[in-house]
Formats: sequence, structure tokens, C-alpha cells
Amino acid sequence: MKTKSRAFNHGFLRITSCQNTLIRYTDLDARVRFNVVRTLTYEKYTIVLYEPVSRCCRLRHCRHGDIRGATFAHSAGRKLTRSFYDDHGKFGNGDSLYNDFSYAHRFLITGKWYFRAGVEYERFDFDGTNNGLPDHLQTIHALLALEYVVHDHAGAGIEIDPGPYFQNNVTGDSIDIPWKVFVSFPLKKDKIFGVIGLGGSLYQNPIVAPGGGLIWLFTDKFRLEGVFPKPALVYNPTDDWEFRILGNLFYESYRTDDVITPERKLQVHNAIVQYSEDRVGVLAKYSGFKPFNIKLGGGCTVKRDFDFFRAEASAKTRPAPYVQVEIEARF
Repeated sequence: MKTKSRAFNHGFLRITSCQNTLIRYTDLDARVRFNVVRTLTYEKYTIVLYEPVSRCCRLRHCRHGDIRGATFAHSAGRKLTRSFYDDHGKFGNGDSLYNDFSYAHRFLITGKWYFRAGVEYERFDFDGTNNGLPDHLQTIHALLALEYVVHDHAGAGIEIDPGPYFQNNVTGDSIDIPWKVFVSFPLKKDKIFGVIGLGGSLYQNPIVAPGGGLIWLFTDKFRLEGVFPKPALVYNPTDDWEFRILGNLFYESYRTDDVITPERKLQVHNAIVQYSEDRVGVLAKYSGFKPFNIKLGGGCTVKRDFDFFRAEASAKTRPAPYVQVEIEARF
């Protein structure tokens, strides 16, 4: 049966609101997603040296959705440092290009339990001044999740994303196993929902971190998705159009090769870098060309950070604009 629907999507949970009647989906489904984010202008790097201090970090790779297919990759956090020093022009300028491709199936196990399996490839490419920082970072990993579906949305689940997270060379010590668990619950029936979760990985700093937030459905067309790492105000004027004012806090760790920069403190070999991008912007989605969803967005990359936390040094950039194009297909 065909019917109109609208998906409420955020970092931990997707709530599907349907008109007229509930939709019952098939036991097997798939979704393919291709995402590109481009930083438009050059940014100036600032070297930051610091002593170990307390941090407020993130859940990595929060990908949860309704039972129709695969889910998105998100993560969140922020870092506190004690002191910093300007690089005096040593690191110059740089920009970034992000590409992501993912494919997954969702299978019914029994009752309300579903198993989701797939694969994802992510890659960052960096251009600009030849300052010794990585010119790209990449990962190809599995997407494995067990989810409990209530009223056509994942109310609880556990996921692991094992695979190599590397610069150029896939080695044994580039293998990481990011994981997360989450549960959602109603705070006010059909109006406000809470989400709590916990996540971590071998190369995350810290290795375990909490997360959560809430969703507030103001009307059928307007809602707050206040769940990190991708909070948003969302407006759906029609079933085919969606507009978002959003934030996106992306954090992920990789095994690098040789990193030899002009700063003596930041000359490391086979080191772990925790790369992050903090963005704010707007996003428009059109879903009238079935089975495709087309998204176009833009805004400001507030900060990019190459954090070599084990070497107690990092390189940050100043704000710069970005554009984003994303195409998603469901089968």
C-alpha cells in the first residue's frame, strides 16, 4: 500500500510520522547514499600545544533510522585546551573535500528485532599549503547493528563499525571498532521524546563518552531535533520538501603515516589523529524523484582540528564557508 509519510531524522533516532494509516515495510530493504562536502575558501591554520586536560567528547558514527534502510553517519564533541600559541604563518592555508558512500540492508529477525548490515567508505582530502599535515584521511568499514523497532522507528539499538581508519596504509594497528548503544523513550506522548546513549572506540579520546538529547514535535510540519551530534530545527512544508537549520559536529580518529610539520612538537610517526569539523548551516531536501532524495546545503565550517592528542599537539583552522551535495537512493 502506498501512503504519504514524513521521517523525523536525527543523530540517534528517526521517528516516522504517517498520514491516514501506518506503513508496513518489507523485511528486506536497502539504501545507497553519496555525500560531498566542500570547503569553499582557504583557512589559516593555528598550531595549538597543550597539556592533557578534561574533555567533552562525542559518540562516533551515530547512524540510526527508520526500518526502511541504512542510516547516516554522525558524531559530536568539543575539546578544551589549557594554552595555545600562534603558528606565525608556519602552517599557511588549507581547504577540505569530504566524500562518503554507504550501502546497507535491513533484515527482520523476529518480532520487533531487526539486523542491519552494510559497508561505508569515507574520505577527506586536504589541499593548500604543504605543511606536513595529512593530505587525506579515509576509512572503509562494516555497518553492523541490532535494533528494536517500535511503531516503525528504532527505539533502541547497538552498533559496531569495524574496519581500518587510515591515511595511506592499511595495517593491523589501523583497525578500530567504533561502537554505540542507544535507547529512546517518550517524555510526553506523541510530542516530546528523550534519547540517551553511550559510545566509544579504541582510538577515541576519551575511549567512552555519553550522548543524548530530545525531540520536540511542535506541529506536524515543524519540530526541534535537539540531539547531538547533529541538532536541527526542521520544517516540512510538503511531503517532498524539507528545510533544516542545523549544526554538525564530526569527530573521527585515524592512523597516520609520517607527519613532519614546521612545528617541532608536531613531528610524529604512525600516530593517531582525531580529526574534527564543526559546522553550522542550512540544508534543503527534495524527495519528489523516487527513489532518490536530493540534498543541497551550505554554511560555515567554524573549526577544523587535527588533534594529535597523544603527542599533546593539534593544528586548527579559522572559520570558512562550505557547500554540501548529497544524493540518496532507496530500493
